[in-house]
Amino acid sequence: MEMTKCPYCGIDVAADADYCEGCGSRLTPPTYAQSEQAAYVQPPYQAPYQPPYQAPYTAQPPYQSPYQPPYQPVYVVEKPKIPGRGLGIASMVLGIIGVVYSFSLMIETFTLSDMRFFEEEFFATLLGPILVFAVFPILALSFGGVARQRGYRNGVSTAGVALGAVAAVLIFLALIGVLVNL
Repeated sequence: MEMTKCPYCGIDVAADADYCEGCGSRLTPPTYAQSEQAAYVQPPYQAPYQPPYQAPYTAQPPYQSPYQPPYQPVYVVEKPKIPGRGLGIASMVLGIIGVVYSFSLMIETFTLSDMRFFEEEFFATLLGPILVFAVFPILALSFGGVARQRGYRNGVSTAGVALGAVAAVLIFLALIGVLVNL
């Protein structure tokens, strides 16, 4: 048996071997039958079927307006005006403002109890604001009372009267605290 060397790894292999036993490389080129190579002929290129171009339909149908029912007048019903409603709301707002300011004035009165009536700072810090903020509860009470007389007996006017009364009491207590310190 004839031996040859593998050109890739150098191991002795049989001369008629197609592959090397050491590295697995192909030793002989593949052989094709002549008839197989000559028999194959590449077919000519055929484009796939495509339907002929058709222009899109551009004609539009005539415009038809949508159906509208005949005109019917709209009747607007106005809400009945409630007499005293604005006064009731104003009464509540003034009552809230009066309570907030009178409460802060009452706290100031008790924190500034060491001041005397004749000092200049006293008028600027306490007596002036007390007299100015006494307007809020007076207006809250009067607006709430008028609103209730006109028939607006809602919770808003009642709250305005109640807050005005609370603010008046707080301002009265602050004024008493000022007069006690004389």
